[in-house]
Amino acid sequence: MEIGVLSMAIHVFYGTDEYRKERAFRALRKQVVNSELGALTHHVLDDPSFSQLLETLNTSFFALGGLPVVEVHHWQGLYDLKEDDKARVPELIEALEAQAEQKDIIFLSTKLDVRMKLGKWIKSHKASQLHVFDTPAFWDAEKAVHLLMEECQLLEIRLSRDAAFLLVEFMGNDLRPLINECEKLHAFTNAQVIEAHHVRSFSVLDAQTFSVVDAWLQKRLTHRSMHDLNALLVNDAPIKFLALLSSRVNYYYRIKRGLAVGQSLDEIAQVEGKKVFPIQKDLEKVRGLSLANLEVLKRRLLEVEFRLKSGEDNPALVLEQLMLT
Repeated sequence: MEIGVLSMAIHVFYGTDEYRKERAFRALRKQVVNSELGALTHHVLDDPSFSQLLETLNTSFFALGGLPVVEVHHWQGLYDLKEDDKARVPELIEALEAQAEQKDIIFLSTKLDVRMKLGKWIKSHKASQLHVFDTPAFWDAEKAVHLLMEECQLLEIRLSRDAAFLLVEFMGNDLRPLINECEKLHAFTNAQVIEAHHVRSFSVLDAQTFSVVDAWLQKRLTHRSMHDLNALLVNDAPIKFLALLSSRVNYYYRIKRGLAVGQSLDEIAQVEGKKVFPIQKDLEKVRGLSLANLEVLKRRLLEVEFRLKSGEDNPALVLEQLMLT
């Protein structure tokens, strides 16, 4: 989605698709922020209080070189105002209306409730531009495939439709992990077009490789596991295997952390683009691993990645050592 820039605009970027939302937001920021003047014309607020937001909006900025820009990240007031702040909404609307003629105002949020007074006003105001980026529903693979191929084209990664469907089938509809996987495949295969057979051969979702990684995490490596590991490394796939290790550990960390911060299994499954049952099965696999254990593994994998990228060590040997310690 290309962003048309209006002078004196209120932009609201919202929705559950963090990848496209962030890409579009950064494209707009690049257009409206004068990088040479920095903080003189650019102010960023992260989860501000109502008073902080009002104060910043009403502040006069040094305006040489373009309109000042105020960015407001993760402000809950766009969809859930506290009782004490609801009475101040007219004051905020007045400030927004006045300052939209003097500043570019950008909101970055998960939601915008257009049923609330503030949301209604933003939606109807002539200077407002709403940019909605939602993750496709879990059953809408067709839309997810279309978005994935569209984003890959922007990255100059050519992806066949069959490969895109296979990735969505394996990984769900969340674009960020899908794009990460496409970038890895693009690097691993060195092919002009990523095809379905590349996904099956190189993707971190290779079933045999999964079994080795899960056996390692559960401290249940067998002779068969080591045989499969050696076969993978002999086939010159250490970088692929490291990508799987990192992806798998990060995935387990996310779902365990979700539980730790009070998310339900339904919420975790929605974020991961999966159904609840496979999340339950995966949590059972790492029942004996704490968040602290997973954080240690994440650090170790970063160290191994640095060693491999430095080119000073034999990749297969480094990974064998990692698996056996």
